[in-house]
Amino acid sequence: MRKELFTWIFVLLLMPFVQAGCQTDAKANSAAVEHGASDIFVSESVVRFAEQMGFKYVEVLEKAKKGDRKAIRDFLEFHGTTDGMDAINHAVTCLELIPVAGDENMALTCKYVKPKLNQVLLERFTLAQGRTHNEDLRKPMAEWAPMTWAAINNLPIPGLCDMKSEVKMEKPNQPKAAEVPVDKATEGGTDVAPKSGGQ
Repeated sequence: MRKELFTWIFVLLLMPFVQAGCQTDAKANSAAVEHGASDIFVSESVVRFAEQMGFKYVEVLEKAKKGDRKAIRDFLEFHGTTDGMDAINHAVTCLELIPVAGDENMALTCKYVKPKLNQVLLERFTLAQGRTHNEDLRKPMAEWAPMTWAAINNLPIPGLCDMKSEVKMEKPNQPKAAEVPVDKATEGGTDVAPKSGGQ
């Protein structure tokens, strides 16, 4: 009798902690509405962590939603400072950002981030697909964001082959190679004019 009573008392003492776990998701969802990102999940704990790191999370997110590639890049690079549940929650935000900012904008940004970051994005986007409440984003990424999927897998981005003249495909802040015409007479490193046949 005592053993059974002790078990029930123990269970009753644990009940508040079980409910607290459920409230965490409700708080995170209310954070999304509070920060004006009702179409994109935003975790309150990630926003707090970003503030501690000096990163203006909500401000950068708003710019990224408009397709600002620098903001998208900054937002993706924030993955380097997150870990644990904050990393997964940030990945959910980034995943839900893709259709809003545009698949092409996200792909062109992912194309020029460090390869290690693309590996992290691939892993975390996969985990985020299991946590997002948007059912369309749970489908294979290659279906709804083929350009971003190709970019993070280091594959040619579909649809960009016809757009090469319109889209700059160079890394930002990289010096351009000097375009020096090569003269056939000086190609071997000599400055001797070609000999004419009459001498």
